[in-house]
Amino acid sequence: MSRQQEGVRPAGNLAAFHWICQPYIRPGPKEGSKENSGGRSKRALEEEEGSVDGLSKNKLKKQLRNPHKTFDPSLKPKYAKCDQCGNPKGNRCVFNLCRGCCKKRAFRETADCPGHGLLFKTKLEKSLAWKETQPGLQEPQQVRPGTPGGFSEVMGSALA
Repeated sequence: MSRQQEGVRPAGNLAAFHWICQPYIRPGPKEGSKENSGGRSKRALEEEEGSVDGLSKNKLKKQLRNPHKTFDPSLKPKYAKCDQCGNPKGNRCVFNLCRGCCKKRAFRETADCPGHGLLFKTKLEKSLAWKETQPGLQEPQQVRPGTPGGFSEVMGSALA
């Protein structure tokens, strides 16, 4: 500033020259565009609140965005409750339970529930059938009392 000439103003509507740090001045609101916009404001929602069918403000906003969608709570599907825990039952469940209770019961009884996609019985049968076809996966033989650990051949060959 000391090198500036007296009476010289910076270009534009800046308080100082452009190379000097200056505060940001927010432009004022455009009054003409706000009044002419056709969009709805939040105040319009509050004014309509008296003629509402028991919907919250958020539901009203969603209804404005999706006018074709119905927001009537009586039209929502009602699901039957599970007897044990109160969660919704599975529609195609064999045991007529929710998924969590059905999983516990099917595991306990080793049963299947195709409605929930639980296949405990089928998986057990498949694993037993697979084990029968594998010759090397038979039950391990009992160790004789005379041989420590059953590795006499390995121990003897390692010492020699």
